[in-house]
Amino acid sequence: MAGLTVHVAVRDDHGVTHSFGPGQDVPEWAARQITNPKVWDSVPDVEEIDGGQGGGGEGNPSGGGDEPPPLAGPGSGRDPWATYASQHGVEVAEDDKRDEIVAKLREAGVRVE
Repeated sequence: MAGLTVHVAVRDDHGVTHSFGPGQDVPEWAARQITNPKVWDSVPDVEEIDGGQGGGGEGNPSGGGDEPPPLAGPGSGRDPWATYASQHGVEVAEDDKRDEIVAKLREAGVRVE
């Protein structure tokens, strides 16, 4: 499985925050939430993350999959939107803000809500 290059913090289903860093094993539930490709030494394979189960669940609030990330609240930051844009072929510059990315997606006709 891919390893982390920096320390990250994610919340479990009970709202408890867990942190992981380089050299630590990241549980599957946490790896699914870590969507910023810049924190991994290589992009994790979907098979590695979900054990080949195919995802399931009700959309992905972090921008992975067909559902757009939320426009407000948890999972609504720049990185999930940048990931979502790249999955839909919309080019995002390093300095683009979240609202600029959403505007580019709208211009490209990609669903944002």
